Amino acid sequence: ADVAVMAAAVADWRTAREAGQKLKKEPGAAAPVLEMALNPDILATVAGHPERRPRLVVGFAAETERVVEHAVAKRARKGCDWIVANDVSGGVMGGAANTVHLVTETGVEGWPEMPKQEVAGRLAARIAEALARCRPGCAWPCRRGTSCRCAPVPASRCATASCYRTAPARSTKTSAVTQLGRKKL
Repeated sequence: ADVAVMAAAVADWRTAREAGQKLKKEPGAAAPVLEMALNPDILATVAGHPERRPRLVVGFAAETERVVEHAVAKRARKGCDWIVANDVSGGVMGGAANTVHLVTETGVEGWPEMPKQEVAGRLAARIAEALARCRPGCAWPCRRGTSCRCAPVPASRCATASCYRTAPARSTKTSAVTQLGRKKL
């Protein structure tokens, strides 16, 4: 795949044990104690896959405090290329507009408040631009530097060739994001 855009986790936690039947309330009894366990981290799994990792992995961070700081740390921890961070401490959930920050390896870009549909369109356009810069077979993004990011230097001569990943064979089908890029949103 060329790109994976991963929505924020539905739930980071789940109950550690499944009840065999409905947990009924008893008059005067205390609430049951639930032991929690982490759900699998799908974003980190996709971003860290050694053979099937898409060229561009985009995650989301729904944060309630220190939005940019937490998103920068999450991008590094998960191994994804971009994080779209949004502050969900206010009335964003269920609202029509949002303010986001696009966190990449080169920095943080704050986007002004806009309708959520425009945020999605702007993100799709950015993805299309990023993919359009890459030649077929390119293993972008390079993990150690910018010299091998679709530069006209073969991997064998790249100063950071040790970090080059071999990109999987590209499909002959045109992806929806590539089609969007060609329409020049």
